[in-house]
Amino acid sequence: MAPRITFLFLMLNAYAFAQTQATKDSLVNEMCNTIINSQSLGDSARVAAMFRKHLFPFLDKYPESLRDELGMNIYFRMQRNCDAFKDLLHRVDPPKGDWQAVEKKLTTSLNKKGCRGLLDHNKLSYLESSGDTVQLVIDKGMWVDRFKDGTYSKLKMRWISDCEFEIEFIESNNASRKGLSKKGDKYLYQVFDKKDNYYDMSVQIPGSDRYMVFKLYY
Repeated sequence: MAPRITFLFLMLNAYAFAQTQATKDSLVNEMCNTIINSQSLGDSARVAAMFRKHLFPFLDKYPESLRDELGMNIYFRMQRNCDAFKDLLHRVDPPKGDWQAVEKKLTTSLNKKGCRGLLDHNKLSYLESSGDTVQLVIDKGMWVDRFKDGTYSKLKMRWISDCEFEIEFIESNNASRKGLSKKGDKYLYQVFDKKDNYYDMSVQIPGSDRYMVFKLYY
């Protein structure tokens, strides 16, 4: 294939992917609004109504071979972008890890040296809400998660203040992580305390007023 044709083909593929992702994120917003506006129903009924109104008609537009992957992607994006849906899931299946939601930003008790000391540890880990342990390596500005099933996620890390940093999603072959995030998605972290074998951390999705606190073990 000639270089010019190859470039055009790649550009068309990238445009098609961006359009599909934008469509899915728009759908997620509509689904989230339906969850928010159906609080008079029980949790199961709210989810069923949301699926009937939004998800099933959307998936019917695609070949059957693509529906499972699309459905899973939308399910995980809902968890990222819709606090009401995440709260509903937590009521049905409470998190088993260290994660807790807080309504306001916490104040760190550490100075710059204390916060950035987490970079001195070659191996870190944290618990998923499922209870599984995720191994983490931070090196040369990269944040790499290794999951129980052998999959990974790779993100860029950048400090934005003495005790706060952001990570930016690059890629993943983990089913939940590649469904949860698209390339360029960012997450804001804060180190707010250090204990004998872990750091107390918080994470926020930009645009959300929800903070999640958890333990990062060293």
